[in-house]
Amino acid sequence: MEPIVSPWFVYFIGVGENIQSALGIIGFFMSFGMLLLFIFNMVENEKAYWRYPIIILVYWVIVTAIPDRKTLIGMAVAQNVTKDRVVYAGKAAVKAHDAIKQDVLDLILAFKDKEEEVKGRK
Repeated sequence: MEPIVSPWFVYFIGVGENIQSALGIIGFFMSFGMLLLFIFNMVENEKAYWRYPIIILVYWVIVTAIPDRKTLIGMAVAQNVTKDRVVYAGKAAVKAHDAIKQDVLDLILAFKDKEEEVKGRK
């Protein structure tokens, strides 16, 4: 039987935030370095002057696009919870409820019979 959720997906849920944090730290230092380049006017040509901010912007968009743990779990739930599965779970719950109810009634009747048997001996 094939698992509903891939083990690799579960692994990524665990390490996704660590990857996002590491990339965020790298991006911070890249942004800080770029800021220093512009403050001290160390950029030689006009093309490079616009290239660095675009690279940093694209980098931050990628870092922001990495989903966090809650989003990944929500994606897994949204992918795997279907109307058919909800209906099946509802039917299984009703069957389980009926079985438990019948077991409780059987126990009550058994106790009642034992109680009458004990009273009959006295």
